[in-house]
Amino acid sequence: MPQVDPFSLPFLEAIDFLKKKINLPTAVGETITNEMHAKAFTIAGEMKMDILADFHTAINKMIAEGLTIHDFRKEFDSIVEKYGWDYKGSRGWRSQVIYETNLQSAYQDGRYQQANDPDILKAFPYWRYRTAGDTRVRPEHAAWNGTILRADDPWWDTHYPYRGDAQNWFGCRCDVETISEEEYAGLADKPGYQTTPPGEAGGKASSEALGYEAALARKLESMPAELRQAFLEEQGKNK
Repeated sequence: MPQVDPFSLPFLEAIDFLKKKINLPTAVGETITNEMHAKAFTIAGEMKMDILADFHTAINKMIAEGLTIHDFRKEFDSIVEKYGWDYKGSRGWRSQVIYETNLQSAYQDGRYQQANDPDILKAFPYWRYRTAGDTRVRPEHAAWNGTILRADDPWWDTHYPYRGDAQNWFGCRCDVETISEEEYAGLADKPGYQTTPPGEAGGKASSEALGYEAALARKLESMPAELRQAFLEEQGKNK
């Protein structure tokens, strides 16, 4: 059977993910669910839609043209000068946070979409969680390193990078590797790998998940119509 490289495909999914994000001021962004947050383009502390729109355009350009942080900082300086934006933190730190957070979330969503392609899933039905492997990895994520589960395991709904709790993924550099049946058989019993969800008993829902549907319904009622529609459309695709 010929091997399929799932990430040799054009990375249009990541570009599309960023383009479809909805500009959302901080005050509104703080009230939305984690799933909705993935559909919104926000900058911490920023309330003005015109600034958000310009930064959104700049980030779209970075990923579409494969530009670097140095290129983004030129755009950053231009936007700051245009609006007289009084941001918090240093120029280097703030521009890096905006650049890396948005590109990493788009990259991970693009990988997620590619890995869920039916042909890719057939060839690579398992996923493996992996960290950057250095001292900067947070302990919680380090505990997940080497976890290999089927791609349809519910654990991935909250543990795939940049899905689930938005606070959990701030500055995260973790990744997920697709695994074939043959690779799984060779890794399952080796040290450093785990084939059951870490810290979970029998895959039961955690207490944090209780009442989720009711809480989500309340959030939906208070959301801007455009963001609510985007979220519901995405939920429909995943059913």
